[in-house]
Amino acid sequence: MITWKLWYALNHPPATHPIFWRTLQHYQHNNPYNMNRAALGWLDKLAILYLIVFIGLMFIANQAAPGMQSALLSLLIVLLAIPIILPVALVLRSTIFSGSYYGLLWAGYINDLIVHERQNNTYDLLWLFPGGILAPIWAMCMGCLYSNYRFNQLEALHTYKLRFIAYTALIGLLLRLTSQPQDPFTFILIYAIRTFALVLVVHIEFVQSLIIALLLGILAPLYSQQQIDARLWTISGFLFIQLNIYAVTVLIGLFLLPIFTSQLALSEDASSVIHILLSLTVFYLMRELVIAVLWRWLLWLTATSYTHSESVLLSRG
Repeated sequence: MITWKLWYALNHPPATHPIFWRTLQHYQHNNPYNMNRAALGWLDKLAILYLIVFIGLMFIANQAAPGMQSALLSLLIVLLAIPIILPVALVLRSTIFSGSYYGLLWAGYINDLIVHERQNNTYDLLWLFPGGILAPIWAMCMGCLYSNYRFNQLEALHTYKLRFIAYTALIGLLLRLTSQPQDPFTFILIYAIRTFALVLVVHIEFVQSLIIALLLGILAPLYSQQQIDARLWTISGFLFIQLNIYAVTVLIGLFLLPIFTSQLALSEDASSVIHILLSLTVFYLMRELVIAVLWRWLLWLTATSYTHSESVLLSRG
């Protein structure tokens, strides 16, 4: 399974590769994650600008002609929604969608890094490395990923999230057992399977979303030397893939699998378990297929054989 090979490579960066350390030093001096006083100052300036624009639009809407007031009021409603939407977007980094959030964040930095190398005419020099260009590109991405130890911190937060889900499910099980005296063994088994499936969904979503975003972050700047274009291709491609996978999974889970399980002539509990496991399998295999296609695409662009790519992933330097 290519997902777990790539995940192993993400957790074991090429620590002795010169490009890895070059990228780490670059991000130590230009750390995009560092929320320092200057960044907070920019937030203060944006808040002041927001208030000035909002008050100015209110004054203009009050003085404008009736035909213009409806458009200005609509714009005011959109501005009012911004303080609600932005916190929701920031909260996503601590939910099941944290892999998508941080994946797109790092994909953007990888876009900028590769575009910067191409614009400075240093990208072609990476082909001179023994074994081709894939190894230095991968080392560059790992250097971006491990800058300021953010990947290790994110993985620790993800582990705590999975433990929280498991502990919450255990408490819920103990509470439900007091009101479910009939056939407790079957109830515990089904509850455990559902909890295990939930933990797997959260972990699979985190791992595969991060890998999909990173692969798109590498692929997009290989086609465009403009940062804006590369980021737009990465974000739009990622959202297209994610939304389609979710839509197909829901479609299969809600409409096709119930028809399939109803033909098996099993008990309601057994049908429920099979339905959960098949839905989880569909969710995983669809994303596995996307990752395999993106990885093969990257190997084709870098003229790398699949056998050599495995040595790149396993190499520590």
